[in-house]
Amino acid sequence: MSGTMSLADLTATLKASIMSAADVLASAGDTVLEDCVLTCAGDLRRWKPNLALATVTLVAGQRAYTLPANMGDFRRDTWGQERLQPWEPGYAGRLPRSMIADVDGVRKLVLDPAPTQAHIDDAGSTFAFWHVIPHVVHANDGALTTIPLTLRGLVILGAQAEAMRRLAMRNITKPVQVTEGFTNTPRNGTASYLYETLLREFELKAAA
Repeated sequence: MSGTMSLADLTATLKASIMSAADVLASAGDTVLEDCVLTCAGDLRRWKPNLALATVTLVAGQRAYTLPANMGDFRRDTWGQERLQPWEPGYAGRLPRSMIADVDGVRKLVLDPAPTQAHIDDAGSTFAFWHVIPHVVHANDGALTTIPLTLRGLVILGAQAEAMRRLAMRNITKPVQVTEGFTNTPRNGTASYLYETLLREFELKAAA
């Protein structure tokens, strides 16, 4: 599928693909089609996450650490991957277990038990970990969008499903036609039917 991953181009493709339904949706506001694209981008991170690497500096005896402001789901840490081997002098034994937990009502990175100076000397004071952050869909520069171009058809498919959901919520019962985002095959049906069909296909393709 031609086009870029900018919000402007994705929205234009979505508008063309849902034909006259775009005018019905546009009556609810100028940004409703953009919202459909952005909603899909938000849903997509369940299957195609945008991963970021963050670090904290460990302190001996300190158990809880502040997380990044945009922290999403914790994936894995890399602490201790280049530590000493059990037969080498200075090996500190099993490292503390890492987790995300509430500490006094605040979400924190927690090491259990708290690292000792021996742990830090062995595995290092920099605790690096991967976590999920929201995808970015840049307004005009597709190169700055974090969803790869290879997933463009999937984004359009998910945005179509969201558009049909919004039409169905408005009790639009007149048959709607959309052009499917991967093969350009026309599809017809009520908004409710197309929503269920497109959503099911989106989730199957996203999980593949």
